[in-house]
Amino acid sequence: MAEDKGTIKLVLLHLGLGDGVEDVLKDLILTDEAQENAKDCGIVNTKILKLALENSPAFAGASEIEKSAVSQYLTMSSRTGNVNRSNLVTLINGQMENKKYLVNENLCLADIVVFSRITEYVKKGLSEQKRKTLSNFIAWYEQIQKDIGEKNIKAAGLEYLDFSQKEAEGNKTKKQKNRTSGGKQATSAVPETIIPSMIDMRVGRILTVKRHEQADSLYVEEIDVGEETPRTVVSGLVNFIPIEQMQNRTIIVICNLKPATMRGVKSQAMVLCADSPDGKQVQFVEPPFENCAPGDRIVIEGFEDEKPVEGALNPKKKVWETVQKGLFTNKDCVAVWKDVDGKEHRLMVNGKECKSQTIADGILK
Repeated sequence: MAEDKGTIKLVLLHLGLGDGVEDVLKDLILTDEAQENAKDCGIVNTKILKLALENSPAFAGASEIEKSAVSQYLTMSSRTGNVNRSNLVTLINGQMENKKYLVNENLCLADIVVFSRITEYVKKGLSEQKRKTLSNFIAWYEQIQKDIGEKNIKAAGLEYLDFSQKEAEGNKTKKQKNRTSGGKQATSAVPETIIPSMIDMRVGRILTVKRHEQADSLYVEEIDVGEETPRTVVSGLVNFIPIEQMQNRTIIVICNLKPATMRGVKSQAMVLCADSPDGKQVQFVEPPFENCAPGDRIVIEGFEDEKPVEGALNPKKKVWETVQKGLFTNKDCVAVWKDVDGKEHRLMVNGKECKSQTIADGILK
């Protein structure tokens, strides 16, 4: 993948191994087929870490805690797709208050790898308006650009982003549009404020479960969510949770997403799971079994009096995608939603918190 090549080149250049970049790449870069098969194994991340440890150990973390943090950032940055990239940007923005670098007081491997992997997303996925809400992230990004240097960034095949120039171009475009429209600016409705309580989360109990007939990685469940009839739900959990551990589980179900057909089976809801930081484990987020019944509402601390949206959410408004960016498990495996200030709001049912079994600092999805 071009992204991995650029990342490895940037790391090599920073370590002063620029003269041997191409030779080292032959040993480090996997074939496209091998990379596809190795995504979950983190082979590229392992090679990058090994390279740093051999040439500059402190660059990969000066202590075991720092090394663990570096490893987590490498894992999170290797998850592709706009939703994962957006989650990572939001996470960094919340963590960079009064901080200059991700892990310690110096530029380290995590800064360079994360920077290189999200550059394309920052270029295409962050509008000027969005950047204004991510001031901590943008300050970090510009600092890393400055530390690495435009020459090395371009030598690695990446693009050096000049935000001041992009904003000037945006202002110029706005002025041109105003002139062509006679100086009149169109008015638009004030966008609806998205809050986490808009998501209809309920206690569910899996009544039956079977393997999907047309997809090896999918289960098809019938789940009681407190309605007259159970809902059919398709879940990609075969590789993570054995079928015998699915039966009769009490879980959390998201009930107001638009139904989606998956390999010929219409899924009428989604189960809420925690994904471990290294991407190797997935576990249910579970309500306390003895304290709830199917259909009981899961509330988010601080939003107890707000009601979820009735019926299916409008996919165009990206309500679930927006709320999901703030859903995590904390260090105690408790499911929380983090607001823009990083404050944790627990997921609760009947006064009790919901948790994963062992996954701490995971992403909920």
